Amino acid sequence: MSLTNSKINRIIRLVITGWALLLALPLHAQTISGRVLDEETGEPLPFVNIVYNSRQEGTVSNIDGYFTVPSAKAAYLRVSYMGYRTQYLDKQHLLQKPLLIRLLPTEIQLQAVNVFPGKNPAETIMEKVLRNRKKNDPDELNGYRYTAYNRFWITTERTKKTLFPTDTTAIRLLQRSKKQHLFLIETISRKNTEKPNREHEEILQSRVSGIQNPSFMLLATQLQSFSVYRNQFQLLNQEFLSPLSRNAIRNYLFLLRDTLYSPEGDSLFVISFQPRKNRNFNGMTGTLHINSNGYAVETFLSRPAHIEKGTPEINIRQKYNRLPDGHWFPLELDTELKFHLNELPAAKSSDSTLNKVQLVGKSRTYLMQREANPVFTAKDFPKNAVTYSGDKQPLPANVQQFRERHTSLLDAETYRVIDSLGRASHLEQKLQTFKSVINGKVPLGPIDWDWKRLVSYNRYEGLKLGLGLETNSGLSRYFSIGGYGTYGFQDKKIRHGEWLNLFPSGYRDLRLQFSYQDENMEIGGNDFLEKRDLFQPEFFRDLLIRHMYATRRYSAKFLFRPLQTLKIQLTSDASDNRFSVIGADSVRKYKLSRVGIQLRFAPGEKTYKAPDGIYTFRPAASEWFLNAYRGVPWFDGQHSFTKLELKGRMKFMLTPSGTTHLTIKGGDVTGDVPYPELFNGNGSYTSNFALLAPYSFATMHMNEFTSNQYAALFIRQSLGKLFMHSNTGFHPEILLVQNAGVGKLEDKYRNAYQQSPVDFRKGYLESGLEMDNLLPTGLLSYGLGVYYRYGPYALPNSSDNWAFKIGLFLNFQKQ
Repeated sequence: MSLTNSKINRIIRLVITGWALLLALPLHAQTISGRVLDEETGEPLPFVNIVYNSRQEGTVSNIDGYFTVPSAKAAYLRVSYMGYRTQYLDKQHLLQKPLLIRLLPTEIQLQAVNVFPGKNPAETIMEKVLRNRKKNDPDELNGYRYTAYNRFWITTERTKKTLFPTDTTAIRLLQRSKKQHLFLIETISRKNTEKPNREHEEILQSRVSGIQNPSFMLLATQLQSFSVYRNQFQLLNQEFLSPLSRNAIRNYLFLLRDTLYSPEGDSLFVISFQPRKNRNFNGMTGTLHINSNGYAVETFLSRPAHIEKGTPEINIRQKYNRLPDGHWFPLELDTELKFHLNELPAAKSSDSTLNKVQLVGKSRTYLMQREANPVFTAKDFPKNAVTYSGDKQPLPANVQQFRERHTSLLDAETYRVIDSLGRASHLEQKLQTFKSVINGKVPLGPIDWDWKRLVSYNRYEGLKLGLGLETNSGLSRYFSIGGYGTYGFQDKKIRHGEWLNLFPSGYRDLRLQFSYQDENMEIGGNDFLEKRDLFQPEFFRDLLIRHMYATRRYSAKFLFRPLQTLKIQLTSDASDNRFSVIGADSVRKYKLSRVGIQLRFAPGEKTYKAPDGIYTFRPAASEWFLNAYRGVPWFDGQHSFTKLELKGRMKFMLTPSGTTHLTIKGGDVTGDVPYPELFNGNGSYTSNFALLAPYSFATMHMNEFTSNQYAALFIRQSLGKLFMHSNTGFHPEILLVQNAGVGKLEDKYRNAYQQSPVDFRKGYLESGLEMDNLLPTGLLSYGLGVYYRYGPYALPNSSDNWAFKIGLFLNFQKQ
């Protein structure tokens, strides 16, 4: 009996296996799979249009160039892609295994477009897209979550210039790129987002070739905006008017290039876009695939319409599809950066090899486990927007398998070679040093040297030489001890300061500080909870200060950060002070004790909590600062007063042509206040031709006015760059400037000093015109500005109302 049962079981297994094979064969034959590649580089081409029969049924390749079409419907393939020659494949070619389609690039010429009577069909489609914009925008969901696998690598590619056997450097670079990448980052993260502004991304696993420090792991995920539907689309640190912005049809020319029909029966409209002629704004050019199901974007390929010399060529791609609940959501994001070696700052134009090779950085992000409108708890959103789990938890099996499918032998060789080179050259230590130098510190073992104190200048002290030292985390991450000394060649005084910082959590956003400071400070100036260094545009006004008072101050401060957007500092100090009244020879002394609170609020700012520190990876579009002080009779303090100070700066787009920068300042002080605690008007005029100091009154003399109550508004409106679409390399930027302020000085303060100060209670007005980027030189650019003073405080001599300024800007830190 058992023998019979065994035979029956064997027969059943054979039958099941046979049917499985029979069923698998037609299932496998139901589809034709292939891949589209660039003929010259061998790179995959994403979002290629593929039509497979005369009824215009078709599909689009994915971000890696792969596609699938139903074999029963496929009579031929028509493969088309902007910038490449269209290719046709007959039925016989579709049987090739593997099916690789190589497209040959052609030159793209944006020719003049003839506009004929009647409605542009592409605009009709785009109007429907814009009407459905809110419904299809993933950022309009109440919330979402996803797991992302991101890889960023750097390689080299040939340019179109002829390569000769003598170009050994270029040849070796290209040969090396066939064996390994020059650099590679892989990151797997889990992200939660919920309206109105809650966001958290946990880095689950990551690896960087040659580097172990996780603070370097955000580079690849911050290259482009997550959603194409935003009015301003961000690439690197540049903002472009999106072709799906509210006013896109007025600024962009859309053309219907093709119409495909998906297997689901939806129409897929292929629409190209480019800025309209004679429009002056940062625009993009590329192709959209619009799905008629909801008139949603299915694919988005784009690059800047104009690329300035010395900046990388950027290509971005986004792929959307529908979630099971019907919402459209990003599936794949791709960014490509091409750096021409001969245009890099250290390149020599005489080296012909550099014209023939370009560095290419590629970022590819795949989104998995996507959910729309999930239910979150408070634990899903820690204080910092990004945290690093340090590989503490295993990855889900499907995520790990996905990563393994997208890795290659080149990746393994990259890690092997670059990790070895990184250890041999101490790459991580060098990068850490570079990061410290950018922040003003040069690490010397457990001691940091503050290079910003080495040389400084103002018109009161003249040239100042100094030395600043502070212990770093090499000694302890829980405390630091520091000090500085300076000598002013004009006032011939040695000044110094010392401090002790305690960091209870090991992070710098929680600090208790005790300090002594012997320093000169500006009369009527302010000190908000912000950095004041050469990377900030307001730094240039500090060079013009000529009225200062001397202070010897003991302070205790407690800084904490309850939110990633909010810093609070509680402060208490006692000081001995002395000052000279402007226009008089007498010197006055007074003692002052204060308690106060300082706030910095930066809505939208996002921070990353890494093991070695907290980093800002997404700056806020606005910053707000508030100081509140109270004079108290402690430690022989002689003055009882209340002082409030406010400052806000914002950046937004009023017009497509350029950014609007707005700064607001104000203050109020009441009570028995010493003269240096009054407000000086924020003037920056020292002579008819001087240094440009943004967000101050260019025509107001330094300390020309004094007030105990004031408000000021500074507006800088960019009109865009001239000759934006030319290839001259000369693209000056025009800015309109409008400044206004009002300040009142009560009589009791006006009569308190030997010289009667003057206020500007009737309103101070000035307008200006600036031309920036006249002479760009790598990190720096130069400009000119002209300003005119008018209104109640215009000077009797008309020529005295003009001010001419020379502008000096750091290109990566313009505000």
